[in-house]
Amino acid sequence: TQFYKSGLALLAWLNGLQANPMLINHEERNRDKAYYQHTAELAERAGVLRNPREVKARLESLDQFIAS
Repeated sequence: TQFYKSGLALLAWLNGLQANPMLINHEERNRDKAYYQHTAELAERAGVLRNPREVKARLESLDQFIAS
């Protein structure tokens, strides 16, 4: 879809591969918090998240980057 990049940026951020989940022109704001939480849950089930403790802390700070 047009906004698939937001999920990829989220996964990279959750795994510590980039400093934040933001995209050019703040396209990450086109998705709501529920989308990002669901994406993180699917990533956890798929086993692609490296550090659960770090992921939890990052998800708790997600509000500063996206719309609720």
